[in-house]
Amino acid sequence: FAALWRAAFPVRFRSPDTDFGLSHWVGLQECSVQWRNYITKELSDYYAYVGIGREDGDTGEACGILYAKDKFNLIETGTKWLTSTPDEVSQLPGAEYLRVYTWVTLERKTDGVQFMHLNTHLDTAGSDIRQTEAAMLVEFLYEHRDLAIVMTGDFNCSSESTEFAMLVSEFMRNCAEIAAEKDMGSFTVNGVIDFLLVYDLYIDVQYY
Repeated sequence: FAALWRAAFPVRFRSPDTDFGLSHWVGLQECSVQWRNYITKELSDYYAYVGIGREDGDTGEACGILYAKDKFNLIETGTKWLTSTPDEVSQLPGAEYLRVYTWVTLERKTDGVQFMHLNTHLDTAGSDIRQTEAAMLVEFLYEHRDLAIVMTGDFNCSSESTEFAMLVSEFMRNCAEIAAEKDMGSFTVNGVIDFLLVYDLYIDVQYY
Protein backbone atom coordinates (compact mmCIF):
# COMPACT_ATOMS: atom_id res chain seq x y z
CA PHE A 1 0.00 0.00 0.00
CA ALA A 2 2.74 2.46 0.96
CA ALA A 3 4.62 1.86 -2.29
CA LEU A 4 1.48 2.40 -4.33
CA TRP A 5 0.72 5.57 -2.39
CA ARG A 6 4.16 7.02 -3.06
CA ALA A 7 3.98 6.11 -6.74
CA ALA A 8 0.48 7.44 -7.29
CA PHE A 9 0.64 10.84 -5.61
CA PRO A 10 3.04 13.80 -5.76
CA VAL A 11 4.93 14.80 -2.63
CA ARG A 12 2.49 17.47 -1.50
CA PHE A 13 -0.33 14.93 -1.21
CA ARG A 14 1.63 12.21 0.55
CA SER A 15 1.51 13.72 4.02
CA PRO A 16 -1.97 14.49 5.39
CA ASP A 17 -0.49 17.56 7.08
CA THR A 18 0.98 20.02 4.58
CA ASP A 19 1.10 23.73 3.85
CA PHE A 20 -1.18 22.96 0.90
CA GLY A 21 -3.98 22.86 3.42
CA LEU A 22 -4.65 19.18 3.85
CA SER A 23 -5.69 17.96 7.26
CA HIS A 24 -3.83 18.90 10.40
CA TRP A 25 -6.01 16.17 11.87
CA VAL A 26 -7.51 12.97 10.48
CA GLY A 27 -10.56 10.88 11.34
CA LEU A 28 -9.99 7.14 10.93
CA GLN A 29 -12.66 4.61 9.97
CA GLU A 30 -12.94 0.90 10.73
CA CYS A 31 -9.58 1.12 12.43
CA SER A 32 -8.56 -2.30 13.75
CA VAL A 33 -6.08 -2.85 16.58
CA GLN A 34 -3.38 -3.89 14.11
CA TRP A 35 -4.01 -0.84 11.93
CA ARG A 36 -4.00 1.49 14.94
CA ASN A 37 -0.70 0.09 16.16
CA TYR A 38 0.90 0.47 12.75
CA ILE A 39 -0.35 4.01 12.13
CA THR A 40 0.57 5.32 15.57
CA LYS A 41 4.04 3.82 15.33
CA GLU A 42 4.78 5.09 11.82
CA LEU A 43 3.35 8.59 12.35
CA SER A 44 4.37 9.14 15.97
CA ASP A 45 6.91 11.84 15.05
CA TYR A 46 4.12 14.02 13.69
CA TYR A 47 0.78 12.91 15.07
CA ALA A 48 -0.79 12.06 18.41
CA TYR A 49 -3.65 9.55 18.49
CA VAL A 50 -6.86 9.53 20.54
CA GLY A 51 -9.62 6.93 20.65
CA ILE A 52 -10.38 3.45 21.94
CA GLY A 53 -11.90 0.35 20.39
CA ARG A 54 -15.65 -0.09 20.48
CA GLU A 55 -15.24 -3.29 22.50
CA ASP A 56 -13.39 -1.10 25.02
CA GLY A 57 -9.72 -0.38 25.43
CA ASP A 58 -7.54 -1.98 22.80
CA THR A 59 -10.17 -4.30 21.33
CA GLY A 60 -12.53 -3.74 18.43
CA GLU A 61 -12.66 -1.16 15.69
CA ALA A 62 -12.09 2.46 16.65
CA CYS A 63 -13.21 5.84 15.35
CA GLY A 64 -9.82 7.27 16.26
CA ILE A 65 -8.44 10.71 15.50
CA LEU A 66 -4.91 11.78 14.65
CA TYR A 67 -3.80 15.39 15.16
CA ALA A 68 -0.57 17.24 14.43
CA LYS A 69 0.95 17.54 17.88
CA ASP A 70 3.26 20.41 16.94
CA LYS A 71 0.25 22.54 16.00
CA PHE A 72 -2.29 21.73 18.72
CA ASN A 73 -2.58 21.31 22.46
CA LEU A 74 -4.92 18.58 23.66
CA ILE A 75 -7.69 20.00 25.86
CA GLU A 76 -10.10 17.08 26.17
CA THR A 77 -10.92 13.78 24.52
CA GLY A 78 -13.32 10.91 25.04
CA THR A 79 -15.21 8.02 23.48
CA LYS A 80 -18.88 7.28 24.06
CA TRP A 81 -21.17 4.48 22.96
CA LEU A 82 -24.23 5.34 20.89
CA THR A 83 -26.71 3.98 23.43
CA SER A 84 -28.69 5.10 26.45
CA THR A 85 -25.63 4.18 28.55
CA PRO A 86 -22.95 6.07 26.60
CA ASP A 87 -20.19 5.63 29.16
CA GLU A 88 -20.46 1.84 29.20
CA VAL A 89 -19.65 -0.74 26.55
CA SER A 90 -23.15 -1.22 25.18
CA GLN A 91 -25.11 -1.86 22.01
CA LEU A 92 -28.31 -0.20 20.87
CA PRO A 93 -31.20 -2.71 20.70
CA GLY A 94 -31.61 -3.74 17.07
CA ALA A 95 -28.17 -2.53 16.02
CA GLU A 96 -25.84 -4.93 14.24
CA TYR A 97 -22.68 -3.72 15.98
CA LEU A 98 -21.36 -1.78 18.90
CA ARG A 99 -21.14 1.84 17.76
CA VAL A 100 -19.11 4.68 19.23
CA TYR A 101 -18.05 8.25 18.62
CA THR A 102 -14.73 9.73 19.62
CA TRP A 103 -14.18 13.44 20.04
CA VAL A 104 -11.25 15.66 20.77
CA THR A 105 -11.06 19.33 21.74
CA LEU A 106 -7.87 20.93 20.48
CA GLU A 107 -6.29 24.33 20.98
CA ARG A 108 -4.28 25.83 18.14
CA LYS A 109 -0.89 26.82 19.48
CA THR A 110 -0.52 29.90 17.28
CA ASP A 111 -3.56 31.79 18.56
CA GLY A 112 -5.34 29.74 21.24
CA VAL A 113 -8.41 29.05 19.11
CA GLN A 114 -10.21 25.89 20.24
CA PHE A 115 -12.32 23.51 18.20
CA MET A 116 -13.85 20.06 18.43
CA HIS A 117 -13.47 17.14 16.03
CA LEU A 118 -15.99 14.31 16.36
CA ASN A 119 -15.55 11.06 14.44
CA THR A 120 -18.17 8.29 14.26
CA HIS A 121 -19.52 5.28 12.37
CA LEU A 122 -23.29 4.72 12.26
CA ASP A 123 -24.92 1.32 12.17
CA THR A 124 -25.98 -0.78 9.19
CA ALA A 125 -29.16 -2.26 10.66
CA GLY A 126 -31.52 0.34 9.21
CA SER A 127 -32.66 3.93 9.10
CA ASP A 128 -34.55 3.78 12.40
CA ILE A 129 -31.40 2.76 14.26
CA ARG A 130 -29.34 5.46 12.55
CA GLN A 131 -31.97 8.08 13.36
CA THR A 132 -31.66 7.19 17.04
CA GLU A 133 -27.87 7.46 16.77
CA ALA A 134 -28.12 10.75 14.87
CA ALA A 135 -30.33 12.22 17.60
CA MET A 136 -27.71 11.31 20.22
CA LEU A 137 -24.95 12.93 18.18
CA VAL A 138 -26.93 16.14 17.62
CA GLU A 139 -27.64 16.38 21.35
CA PHE A 140 -23.94 16.00 22.18
CA LEU A 141 -22.82 18.50 19.55
CA TYR A 142 -25.48 21.01 20.59
CA GLU A 143 -23.93 21.14 24.05
CA HIS A 144 -20.61 22.18 22.47
CA ARG A 145 -21.81 24.72 19.92
CA ASP A 146 -19.63 27.40 21.53
CA LEU A 147 -16.76 25.68 19.67
CA ALA A 148 -15.93 25.36 16.02
CA ILE A 149 -16.93 21.77 15.21
CA VAL A 150 -15.76 19.34 12.56
CA MET A 151 -17.54 16.01 12.23
CA THR A 152 -16.34 13.08 10.14
CA GLY A 153 -17.91 9.69 9.74
CA ASP A 154 -19.23 6.76 7.82
CA PHE A 155 -22.96 7.37 8.20
CA ASN A 156 -24.02 4.30 6.20
CA CYS A 157 -26.72 6.40 4.51
CA SER A 158 -27.13 8.86 1.68
CA SER A 159 -27.41 12.63 1.96
CA GLU A 160 -31.11 12.24 1.04
CA SER A 161 -31.88 10.10 4.10
CA THR A 162 -33.84 11.15 7.18
CA GLU A 163 -30.90 10.50 9.48
CA PHE A 164 -28.61 12.72 7.41
CA ALA A 165 -31.22 15.47 7.43
CA MET A 166 -31.26 15.24 11.22
CA LEU A 167 -27.50 15.73 11.38
CA VAL A 168 -27.59 18.90 9.27
CA SER A 169 -30.96 20.31 10.36
CA GLU A 170 -29.73 22.44 13.25
CA PHE A 171 -26.28 23.94 12.74
CA MET A 172 -23.97 21.44 11.03
CA ARG A 173 -23.41 21.69 7.28
CA ASN A 174 -22.21 19.32 4.56
CA CYS A 175 -18.82 20.50 3.28
CA ALA A 176 -19.58 19.12 -0.17
CA GLU A 177 -22.41 21.64 -0.46
CA ILE A 178 -20.94 24.78 1.09
CA ALA A 179 -17.31 24.70 -0.10
CA ALA A 180 -16.18 27.79 -1.99
CA GLU A 181 -14.26 25.62 -4.42
CA LYS A 182 -14.92 22.00 -5.33
CA ASP A 183 -12.62 19.82 -7.38
CA MET A 184 -13.12 16.08 -7.59
CA GLY A 185 -11.00 15.84 -10.76
CA SER A 186 -11.86 12.66 -12.61
CA PHE A 187 -12.89 10.92 -9.41
CA THR A 188 -16.50 9.75 -9.40
CA VAL A 189 -18.39 8.26 -6.49
CA ASN A 190 -21.62 6.29 -6.42
CA GLY A 191 -23.49 5.82 -3.18
CA VAL A 192 -21.57 8.24 -0.97
CA ILE A 193 -21.89 7.29 2.72
CA ASP A 194 -18.81 9.03 4.19
CA PHE A 195 -19.21 12.71 5.02
CA LEU A 196 -17.46 15.75 6.43
CA LEU A 197 -19.68 18.21 8.30
CA VAL A 198 -18.80 21.52 9.95
CA TYR A 199 -20.43 24.10 12.18
CA ASP A 200 -20.46 26.89 9.64
CA LEU A 201 -20.96 29.71 12.15
CA TYR A 202 -17.24 29.45 12.87
CA ILE A 203 -15.86 27.63 9.84
CA ASP A 204 -15.69 28.71 6.19
CA VAL A 205 -15.00 25.77 3.90
CA GLN A 206 -12.62 26.94 1.21
CA TYR A 207 -11.89 23.73 -0.66
CA TYR A 208 -13.46 20.32 -1.08
